[in-house]
Amino acid sequence: MIDWGFGDKARMERIYLKGGIQALLSETDSMKTDQSRILYLDKVFDVDSLSPEYMPALVKKIGTLGNDQEKTRLLNRFSREQLKNPLIAQAYFNVVQVIGSDMEKVNSLQHVLDMDTVRENNADTIMIIASHLGSDMDKVNLYKNMIDKGLINGPRFDSLLELASHIGSDMDKINLYKILMEEKTITESQWISLLNKTAQLGSDMDKSNLMIEIAQKMPKTENLKLAYLKVAKSIGNDSDYGKAMRAVE
Repeated sequence: MIDWGFGDKARMERIYLKGGIQALLSETDSMKTDQSRILYLDKVFDVDSLSPEYMPALVKKIGTLGNDQEKTRLLNRFSREQLKNPLIAQAYFNVVQVIGSDMEKVNSLQHVLDMDTVRENNADTIMIIASHLGSDMDKVNLYKNMIDKGLINGPRFDSLLELASHIGSDMDKINLYKILMEEKTITESQWISLLNKTAQLGSDMDKSNLMIEIAQKMPKTENLKLAYLKVAKSIGNDSDYGKAMRAVE
C-alpha cells in the first residue's frame, strides 16, 4: 500500500525529517505511480535550502516520469540561477531530449529561451534539440525565436542555415532564409552558403524570387557575383532565370 502511495503526505514528511532531501529522492525509486513520485519531487523543490548538489539527481528523477506534461511542469520549476550551473543544465537537456510530446519539448526549451544568460550558454544545444522536433512549424518557430533574441551569429548562422536546409517544406526554408538575410554580420562565405542552399530549392520560381532578394541585400563583391551566377544556372525556366540575372546586373 505504501508503494502505491497510500498515506503519501504524512509518510513523506517523516522521511524528510529523518533523512532529508537524499531520502526523499531515494524513496521515489520504490514508488509505483507517477502521482506519488510527483508529490515527492515537488516537495524537494519546495525545500528552501535546496543545495545544487542534489539538482542533477532531481532532474534524472523527473526524467523517469511517464507523463510528459508533468515532466515539463517540473522542469519549468528550475530557476535561472539553477540552470546557470552547467551540470544542472546538461541534466535538464538530457531529459528534454527524451520527452515524447513536441509541444512539451518546445515548452521546456522555451523556458530556457526566456532566460538571458542561460539561453546564451545553451543556444547550440537548444538548436540541435529543436532540429529533431517532428513538426516543421515548431522547428521554424523556435529558430525564429532564437533569431529574435540575437542568438544566431557567427558559427551559429552556419549551423542554423544547415539545419534549415533539412526542413521538409521549401516555404518554411525560404521564410527562415529571408529572416537570416536580415542579420547584420553575415560574412561573404555565409552569403555564398545561403546562395548554395537556394540552389537546392525544388521550384525555379522559388529560387528566382529568393535570389532576387539576395541580390538586393548581399555585398557587391566579385566572389559573390560569381557564386550568384553559378547558382542562377541551376534555374531551368528561362523566364525565372532572366529575372534572377537582371537582379544582379
